Amino acid sequence: MAKVLIIGSGIGGLSAGIILAKLGFDVTVVEKNKQPGGMMRSYVRQGVHCNVGLHYMGALDEGQVLRRCFDYLGITADLPLMRMGGDGPVDRYLFDDDSLGVDLFDVPVGFETYEANLRTAFPDQHRQIDGLMAMLRRSGCQFDQLDFLYSEKPAEYWFEEAEPLGDVFDRLSCSPGLRAVFGVPSVLIGVPPAICPQFYHTMALASYLFSAWRLASNGTHMADVCARRLASLGGQIRTGDAVARIRTAGGSVRGVTLASGDIIDADLVIGAIHPKQIVGLLAPESLKPSYRRRIAALTDTGGMAAV
Repeated sequence: MAKVLIIGSGIGGLSAGIILAKLGFDVTVVEKNKQPGGMMRSYVRQGVHCNVGLHYMGALDEGQVLRRCFDYLGITADLPLMRMGGDGPVDRYLFDDDSLGVDLFDVPVGFETYEANLRTAFPDQHRQIDGLMAMLRRSGCQFDQLDFLYSEKPAEYWFEEAEPLGDVFDRLSCSPGLRAVFGVPSVLIGVPPAICPQFYHTMALASYLFSAWRLASNGTHMADVCARRLASLGGQIRTGDAVARIRTAGGSVRGVTLASGDIIDADLVIGAIHPKQIVGLLAPESLKPSYRRRIAALTDTGGMAAV
């Protein structure tokens, strides 16, 4: 049985661990914090659970893409899911800029209702809305079918999908107000609309138009559900000890050395953390200098802090 070590126990690390454990791998997840879950895990202030990275989720209805993923992971039955948008909007955007021509916009569930709301808010932008909705529906279809993961289409096709949303707005001559409303979901990705690839933006928006859900519990509960699921498959989670170095020899991974000095052997190491951190864990001779420079030069997405 091949041994896999995963660095980081956020949703990516735990999901990868569950999938690999289901496939028969010997999985160990290493988490530097005292509890697993990463940004899924909520914190408590005066008895109130404050979610950090998990607020609401899209495309979780029966047969929809995230539901299929959760079902495969085997966690759906343990998550208390509540549908949003039944008695009001999923989101309400408020704008404090008179030049936009809109001060409030409701995001409903459903592509048709969303389109109708756009046309009501921007009656002189029908051609532009036609273009945006065609793009949104195309991305939604690809997202729902997961085409982008296994497509045999040439690379040039996906370059087109990577067109910055700002360029799309310019090409369609969208008004400032329409840009502001349609561009809000890019905030969820942490990339300004001017440079956000349109496919990433429209996937995020489409997911909530398919259906929107929140947990009746909190993010900590979901983190614990994922951790228990991994344990039920024989996987292990080691917390409170960071990976200090990824060990290599002869061009292959051999395992990791932890901050405590403990050594864990592994046939495969997966880094479910920031790519720049992964590069820092590898010895200089493990990577080409040009690759290190390229990763170091990558621009991080914007962070968000609240008090």
